[in-house]
Amino acid sequence: MKGESSVISSTRKGCIPGKPSPAALREAGFTDVRLHGEMSPDSQRNQDLGMMQQRVVATARVRKEWAKVAHKTKALVKHVTVVQGDPARKDLLKPDGVFDADDFYTIDQMKLGLRDLEGYRFTYLSDHDTLVRDLTRLRGSTDYVLNLCNEGFRNLPRNELHVPAILETLGIAYTGSGPQCLAHCYDKSLVRGVAAEMGIPVPKAFFVKPEDSTFEFPIDYPVIVKPNFGDSSFGITARSVAYTPDQIIDAVTEIRQTFGYDKPILVEEFLSGKDLTIGMVGNPTSTYTVFPILEEDYSALPEGLPKICGYQAKWDPESPYSRISSIKAGLPDETERAVVKWSNELFERLDCRDYARFDWRLDRNGFPRLLEANPNPGWCWDGHLAKAAAINGLSYAQLLEAILKAAEERLAVDATVNAAEADPVVAARQTGSGAAGQGVINRCVLPGETASPRPTEKTQLNSWSANRLAYFPYVPEASL
Repeated sequence: MKGESSVISSTRKGCIPGKPSPAALREAGFTDVRLHGEMSPDSQRNQDLGMMQQRVVATARVRKEWAKVAHKTKALVKHVTVVQGDPARKDLLKPDGVFDADDFYTIDQMKLGLRDLEGYRFTYLSDHDTLVRDLTRLRGSTDYVLNLCNEGFRNLPRNELHVPAILETLGIAYTGSGPQCLAHCYDKSLVRGVAAEMGIPVPKAFFVKPEDSTFEFPIDYPVIVKPNFGDSSFGITARSVAYTPDQIIDAVTEIRQTFGYDKPILVEEFLSGKDLTIGMVGNPTSTYTVFPILEEDYSALPEGLPKICGYQAKWDPESPYSRISSIKAGLPDETERAVVKWSNELFERLDCRDYARFDWRLDRNGFPRLLEANPNPGWCWDGHLAKAAAINGLSYAQLLEAILKAAEERLAVDATVNAAEADPVVAARQTGSGAAGQGVINRCVLPGETASPRPTEKTQLNSWSANRLAYFPYVPEASL
């Protein structure tokens, strides 16, 4: 509103006669109106001052409705650091001791899969000479580490546990199992002992130490000879299956001389039934998905070769073993339920985290026996875990995302557990638990099923170890 001696200019009424007054200002929307007087300036050049000849000095407050500015909500993006093997270093597990074209293609497929995920930003680390320094620099700016370093620190398989140990020392969260679990599962005989103690069947076996030049033979032929320490079927070839004492000696010699392995060797009864593997993603305190059980299809293998998925099947594309394929296993319901249940129990007992895979084989009577536990199993696009996930309808990118989500859920739970140590009342409020003891209840999604709502307290299981199955009327023999 503009004021002058004879006219008031109103945006609503136009020009009206009169002087500005408190009432006129209040009508225009002003508040706290105060008139401080009038001024009549003179023109030294006798000019007509017009509307400026008489001025009214007033103060007032007005509230203006500003136009709302549309702010674009910035989506939260997690910064995840991916730790891998070092392609610039030798890797004695690989046939030629180096990363080859297939390895780099696998890495590219992994990066493409992660690139498809929304809400993430990835940093890749593979130089193990600077790994500790690089991780230290990223501490505080990365949300967590996706640990895909199955090769081990400095590409040494026995150092696989070193990477999570470094991360724990630096206080950086990470996906997958911890150092203790990786150390335990690297020792096949140790896992056999844990399984046998839990009542889970394992093949008969005996141990050959490096200093042994003679040994007793307490089991029947045929047997399979393999390194006690290691993974990726290292040291297991067609000659590892033995039917005579001389063949056992030849197999032991090959492992020690050809593969350069100087640690204890495990000699197991060779099981002739279906060769199985089962993978899962999740954790005891959250949704847990069991993928369909896979069976190795040996129908394309030439007659006379032992039916094993050994080193040649995984690393030698020219070998007849490269014709092996993996298919959904056809098993009796009670056998499938037993394999699922025992794998779940081992997952928890061995303290696996986020994802794992367990290898089984049926004996000649169709009973499953545990071969190996694989925490942080192979994550490659064409590996057993990816194949099982595909049968369950997951793409490779979705499998990688499921592993990330499993870790994120677990890390949130871990934070709550830590809060419970400091303040149980706060932790109870965060978890929804209270005096009645209601807390996080386990959910296990079996093959072909979908996640169901959490059960009530009345149906809560004591982790995964309750209600043991008793389908098989025999007592498995203890490890020898």
